[in-house]
Amino acid sequence: MNSPLPTLTSGSWALTELVGSLRTTLSRDSLGEELLVFAYAVSLSGWNQIRQDIASWRKAKSRRRVIAYVGTDHGLTAPEALRAMQTDGVEVHVMVMYSGTYHPKVFWLRHSKQNFLWIGSNNLTRNGLLNNIEFAALIQCAAVSPSLSSWLAEVQSGSQPLTRARLRSYAKERQEYSKSRAKAKIGEFTWTKKSEPPLSASAARTPSSGTAIVPRLGASGDLVVEVMPKETGTSGNQVQIPKTPAATYFGLPGTAGSSISVTLSPLGVAASRTCTMKSYGNDTRRLQINELDFTDRPCVIVFHRTATHTYDFEIVSQSVFPSRYATLLAGSTQTSPRSKRWRIV
Repeated sequence: MNSPLPTLTSGSWALTELVGSLRTTLSRDSLGEELLVFAYAVSLSGWNQIRQDIASWRKAKSRRRVIAYVGTDHGLTAPEALRAMQTDGVEVHVMVMYSGTYHPKVFWLRHSKQNFLWIGSNNLTRNGLLNNIEFAALIQCAAVSPSLSSWLAEVQSGSQPLTRARLRSYAKERQEYSKSRAKAKIGEFTWTKKSEPPLSASAARTPSSGTAIVPRLGASGDLVVEVMPKETGTSGNQVQIPKTPAATYFGLPGTAGSSISVTLSPLGVAASRTCTMKSYGNDTRRLQINELDFTDRPCVIVFHRTATHTYDFEIVSQSVFPSRYATLLAGSTQTSPRSKRWRIV
């Protein structure tokens, strides 16, 4: 029987917590000139976890490059994430000529004398970096094997730079796919036997540590709103807010055409944005959550007021946190029979 051949042989490797290890290494690096990212799937909320660290590394030394080779299989990569990466100065390439599924999850920091490779199961998504059970290793080597160089060459030959035309094409086809999911009311599959162990508040870890964040919103006074598979904004990032919490919690008048500005900050990310919540003639109130994707549905969004018209929010997907999802919805009010649920805790 033949012995299995390793993909890479290295004298120095270690199990690692991906986000924390990547952040620490980039902040201390003074030699690296190129960071390569190979990602099966990227979401905006995932990119937000590391974008500041990568931007700081790139700007700390002239002529540094960040090049990403991103997959589009199964529609998991969000067009908004690709746009954000380009805005941040990343040279984005998408896979267009290949067989099978493009499935790697690798960061490769290239030095003339030293290479750092983070190789793991983590997708570049919020759940992949923060919530899931993942496995990653950091490999350090002075020189890479010919097989790895050959693999890189194949990825490069199968990819093309992300142009406006390619992004429009992908975004349009992905939206049509998400429309069909929404029409069929298809959410992410969750086995009914799945549950998660209870975690006390004292077990929570801070975002700055780079470790997984134990969800913490849902205290007294927080607003819980259900997001269903079939809902406004089939790409996944626009939700309907029931008129009662829109008025009592957000302060949005009920008159059609009324609007207010709200500032939103995703839990665990040191960034915020101001957006508009508006009342429409069909008696709906809509709010766009950029970090929300159709793959999160069904889910609940928990809002926590930090100041006037300023809120932290957390997305709790049923497929990731089934027990907590059910707990947050327990005792919720329906806006109408068979309609969405909400409550103020």
